[in-house]
Amino acid sequence: HQSDADLCDDAVVVREIVRQHGHALRHASAALKANKEVCLAAVGSLGYALRWTAQALQHDADVVEAAVRQDGHALRWAASPLRASPRIAVAAVRQDPAALALAADPARSDPEVVRAAVACDGYVLRWAGPGLAADADVVLAAVSSNGLALQWASADLRADPSIVRAAVSNEGGALRY
Repeated sequence: HQSDADLCDDAVVVREIVRQHGHALRHASAALKANKEVCLAAVGSLGYALRWTAQALQHDADVVEAAVRQDGHALRWAASPLRASPRIAVAAVRQDPAALALAADPARSDPEVVRAAVACDGYVLRWAGPGLAADADVVLAAVSSNGLALQWASADLRADPSIVRAAVSNEGGALRY
């Protein structure tokens, strides 16, 4: 008969618990918070659980990618090099476009990352890296999904008739920009 303390340190038991209830990871032992299989199960059910993983796993691309696929905002707890990874950032913004605000360069300046984000919510163009507000393809994708994104476009593109038409057809109020 195992005690409760023994069960809390049993990787198989804890992995099954966090697979259903990712938040339970915060109560796991330090050793299990550093166990990749346990943490993958936790972030698979609750991306936010990345917050409670051992620091080494916040540097692990597999764990971080699993977390952001479940909750794009889990990017907040990823190690800096992974917040700058275009591959990780694309996974995050596909889950939640606003995760672009949590990404770091070079991911924020990567056209593929920004296009993935603005295709879902053009308003996140405001968090794109320098230069992308002047990229006609990126801005067109942004204003097509949210016309108000026109305010974040470069001055040249705010004066471009095809960009303005796309923005206004999506949101009439974009004309003010």
